[in-house]
Amino acid sequence: MISAVVLCLLLQDPLIDECVKALSHSQESVRRDAEERLRRTPFEKLTDLEPHLKNPDAGIRRVIESVMQGVIASQFGTRKNRFELRPVAPVDVMKAWIKEKADPSKPPKDCEAFRVDWKDIGTGYEVYERDWILLQAGVISEKDVAAALPEIVLEAPDRWTVRFELSEKGSREFDEVAGKLYAMEPRGKLAIVVDGRILMAPVVHAPRFQGRGVIQGDFKGAEARKVAQILTGDWITSTVRFEATRKDAEPVERMMDVIRHFKGLSEATVQRHDAQFEISGLVNLKEARLVELWQTLRDRGYRLIPRK
Repeated sequence: MISAVVLCLLLQDPLIDECVKALSHSQESVRRDAEERLRRTPFEKLTDLEPHLKNPDAGIRRVIESVMQGVIASQFGTRKNRFELRPVAPVDVMKAWIKEKADPSKPPKDCEAFRVDWKDIGTGYEVYERDWILLQAGVISEKDVAAALPEIVLEAPDRWTVRFELSEKGSREFDEVAGKLYAMEPRGKLAIVVDGRILMAPVVHAPRFQGRGVIQGDFKGAEARKVAQILTGDWITSTVRFEATRKDAEPVERMMDVIRHFKGLSEATVQRHDAQFEISGLVNLKEARLVELWQTLRDRGYRLIPRK
């Protein structure tokens, strides 16, 4: 006879309660499968997950909160890479593009054209000394960063750098790319891109970096702290609206003020649209407690308008 726990994993649309029970199953594969199914919970069924936030098992509570955070985030916006390490396309690729008139709107396959405001790109890369350069797809983003710390330059107290460390997976992937760039002739270059702007594009002088790197720029302290925050965030571009559902709902202006004080929303704007308000801009999912935000809005008479 098939147990209720296993049965829920076989159904196409398992009951949430049964899948939550499966999170305490002795087999890890069953627990993983149950969590994956819970993460596909439709936004309309979010309230069915909420009671499980009081589960006596702390591990299950963490899973449920993570699942609910993900469900709400899917309505908030789309993921956004603000930090990337991207290889500079090989010289022969750049030459071929120039021969084809170097149209930034028509870069070569697997490349993207970036505008630069500096010319000295280094020996062997003279062909790149122009307004646009080609970068290949990003190999590392903020999701691969384990830590980032702004540091003052001792020899120049008015200048700062940002030192970062990659996760184990990010370090492994970075070294694989670094090894290939190091073997190129001329040696490959790796661009550090923050918010769509190339901060620097150093030559790769070693085949391995053991998960550590430094971003050097003409940073002041506040700028370095900002870059470190970008590297350690988990960002989405938000475009989400809320509307009142009750006559006794909190006034819109007051609700907007409440929202502005939520952690993780410092780079987003809150704007009024008649009886609705909108959160737009960048939201840091590592800081923003979207479940708490969703509950606060609901308890004060508002609902998130689901995406169509």
